[in-house]
Amino acid sequence: MRVAFYVSSGQKGVVLSVVSEILKIPNLDAFVIARNADVCNLVNKLIPDLSKSNIINLSKLKDEVKTNGDIIGRAMHMEDILEERCGMLSSYDRAIGQGYLGNADRHPHIIRSLYLHKEKLIQLVEDFEMYEKLVDICNAEIFFGWQRPFILSMLLKSKGISYITYSHSRIGDKFMFVRDEKLQNDCLIDSIKDNIDNFSLDMEVKDIRYKPTETFTIGMSNTTYSIFSAIRDSIYKCVHEFYKVFKGSTKYDSYKFCGWIPVQFRKIFAIKYWNKHGIKVNDISDMRTVIFPLHMEPEISLLQVSPEFNNSYEIICWISKNLPADTALVVKENPWSFGIRSKEYYERLRKISNVELAHPSTNTREWIKRSIFTVAITGTAGFESIYYNKPVLSYGKYQIINFLPTAYYVDSFFTTKKAVNNILNIKSRKNLYLKSKYILHRSILSCSFSLPNMAKYHKSNTLVEDLGKILCKEFYSQYILKMKNNESR
Repeated sequence: MRVAFYVSSGQKGVVLSVVSEILKIPNLDAFVIARNADVCNLVNKLIPDLSKSNIINLSKLKDEVKTNGDIIGRAMHMEDILEERCGMLSSYDRAIGQGYLGNADRHPHIIRSLYLHKEKLIQLVEDFEMYEKLVDICNAEIFFGWQRPFILSMLLKSKGISYITYSHSRIGDKFMFVRDEKLQNDCLIDSIKDNIDNFSLDMEVKDIRYKPTETFTIGMSNTTYSIFSAIRDSIYKCVHEFYKVFKGSTKYDSYKFCGWIPVQFRKIFAIKYWNKHGIKVNDISDMRTVIFPLHMEPEISLLQVSPEFNNSYEIICWISKNLPADTALVVKENPWSFGIRSKEYYERLRKISNVELAHPSTNTREWIKRSIFTVAITGTAGFESIYYNKPVLSYGKYQIINFLPTAYYVDSFFTTKKAVNNILNIKSRKNLYLKSKYILHRSILSCSFSLPNMAKYHKSNTLVEDLGKILCKEFYSQYILKMKNNESR
């Protein structure tokens, strides 16, 4: 059996550790799809026993794709195979789809975003035809990786080939495998459905405490907004930019040179704005609240997991128009998004009479516990609300919490209105919230596995044997072994 491994910028050491373990299993042949020559060199260094013919340099393969001919016809051929229009495909890409990022209006300019329509089609078609060639070369029966190029993922799906990635479960150090760009896990979906059918509201269930993911905890502890940190980070980014230019690894028509440096200083002014105008939990004791934590943008959870709808501003307007006079919508900025949205964007929010900004010193957990319900698209806030016994207004079509009885999936003004009225009018039933929490927690634990200290190895360029063994064992038992058994029948 042939297994292909995609290795890009993140988790290189971890993914290659899985390759190293897979090679020890008889009758398995591994191919490594390396993002560029640097990754190829790393593969040769860490796994010297892997045949050179089994290492594919993706950047070199793309150079072989010719862009001559009928680009419109080729683009429509791609749409037919992927069953997705080019406009939607471009929205998955933060470069050529930057125009869709209306809620991140100060995100650094990407040169490719101003390409003409046909030039953007060329970008998509080149990637598509490169991946077509790649799939033919590998002839693999299953793909594995940490990152997931969306076109490759859709192409493999059209061919009936699984592309398995591992993702945070949003609980502690627990991870689970997901099968597509929407981050779906069949085990988790089936487990939740089974638990819902078998759960009685009369059951006695012990309360469960929520434990945030390692990555979130570590990330928050490293978030600072001082002038010193802005200067320090700017110097680092500037040196890094010069290094990429010197090395010749700068992406063509990507961000402007040192385009991220102004963001480092805008963070300081943004945090001052929120400190001045933001409210704390006890500042509006005479009002009920609804909390909407904004997402970091651009981010994969919005670009690829919820491409159909991710307009935070529109959501805010819909909810605002449907709240009673004694209720305020509190909007909380994502700690990593200060500097990405403009002062004008924030002032538009403040001009809506029943919308308040949350003071940066407050945390999401405080607001969830105080609020009637939580608003979420695809983020962690929806999960946290289930654990804190609060209903969720979910705008993400593929959120796993949508299967739970205390989550309300909505996709328009009218479904928002109906769900808000239902939440406001239904009397709180403690056991119903315990049911949601119990089912979600039990299902995640049954479908996940521990990867201790994973956050430390995101940029690792060395083998991480312990994590590689865990991932290989789970990957083999959950997918490869089942595929072998199916073949033998």
